[in-house]
Amino acid sequence: MKPPFCIHKLRVLLNYSRRTGHFTWKHTRGPVRAGERAGHETASGRSILLYGREYSTLTLAWFYLHDRWPGRLVVPANGDPSDSSAGNLMLGRRIRIRSPKPSTHENPHPIQIAF
Repeated sequence: MKPPFCIHKLRVLLNYSRRTGHFTWKHTRGPVRAGERAGHETASGRSILLYGREYSTLTLAWFYLHDRWPGRLVVPANGDPSDSSAGNLMLGRRIRIRSPKPSTHENPHPIQIAF
C-alpha cells in the first residue's frame, strides 16, 4: 500500500521512542514546542494530526520502524490501543460484526460473554 507521505517527512517532524511508543515533536511550531508529546487521546487510542489528517500512533509507529506503510490494520498485541511501543505492534485485520438475526423464539439460555 502506498503511504500518504514519505518516511523522511515523518522522521523530520517526529521522534519515536521504541520503548515507550511516544512520539515527540522535533521542532517548535506555533503553540507546539519541540520535545512535547505529539497527538491526543481518542476513544480508539492516540492519534496525531499530520498533513491535515489524523493518523493512529500504532500505524505511524509501524511506518517509522519498518519504512513502509502497513498493508493492514496495526493492532496492539496487549489490547491497549494507547500503547504504541515497538514490541506491542502487530498486523491484524478488520472484522465486520453482523447484528444477530431476530429470533422467532425466546432463548432460555442466552449466551453471556465476560472479558
